[in-house]
Amino acid sequence: MTEPQKKLTATEARVLLGFPPRTDSQNSRYQLWRTEVAAYMMANGIYNQTQAGTAQWDGVREFAIGHWVILGYKEVYSGTDAVAGKLQEALQALLFDIRAKLSKKRKEASKTNKVFALPPGPTNDRFRAPASHPSQDAPAVPDLTAALSGFARPPAFIPRGVIVYLTDPEAVPGSMCGAVPVAERQWGGRGVFRFVGMVYEPTMEHLVSLALRKTDVDAKRAVRNLLGAMADPVLGASGVITQSPESTVLADDEDVEGWLATSKATPLRLLAILERCGTASSPAT
Repeated sequence: MTEPQKKLTATEARVLLGFPPRTDSQNSRYQLWRTEVAAYMMANGIYNQTQAGTAQWDGVREFAIGHWVILGYKEVYSGTDAVAGKLQEALQALLFDIRAKLSKKRKEASKTNKVFALPPGPTNDRFRAPASHPSQDAPAVPDLTAALSGFARPPAFIPRGVIVYLTDPEAVPGSMCGAVPVAERQWGGRGVFRFVGMVYEPTMEHLVSLALRKTDVDAKRAVRNLLGAMADPVLGASGVITQSPESTVLADDEDVEGWLATSKATPLRLLAILERCGTASSPAT
């Protein structure tokens, strides 16, 4: 007689979905993810899988695995092999853990005879699912702030890893860099130097500083253009880009914030094109 399969613990599930414990940056990402998944559940009146029904609970899973923090796992998660099954089990374990903690908060609130209502306004709109018809017997929706009081407040910006591709026209004699449209610049080949870094601030000033970090300080080089990859490129066997990714030109802080929020590239990829020696200008569009 075979023993029943042991269920994953929340800690084991965290590790499988890329949230190893005792790592400050990962803990911040994990708390952000938990907070926003819980907000989605509360904003849509979802209290458990049975009460929500198949369609609404599928919506919770889709929101959770589609969140930018763990979006890189979605393709594997959506498969049918054993690895996909394990990721699906891990996500379900964490969703049950979030549900249990929200349930505990509701019970504690009910002991104080407090009556909560979900406040209107744009704060909660981003978590709302498409219009549905919930059961008339569903419990009243508690105040979002009170319901999430046990979760850590997400930081203003979470640092993210990035691969920087630095193009130096001086490294390719006779290069007519200025004659090539910005969006068609190559991410690989001669004159492209690759290194990894961290994006700590969603600003142009920070990205320019990051791009120049590996250049010769005495040369006083300037950045001509910055492009952010919107999707993963096609890579060769050695990791060199063989087909440039879809990209967007970054010219101001709003561009940077939009790129960081919408890019599907994992990890982030940034192309920085240097000015030729002896010239200087702001990043061009």
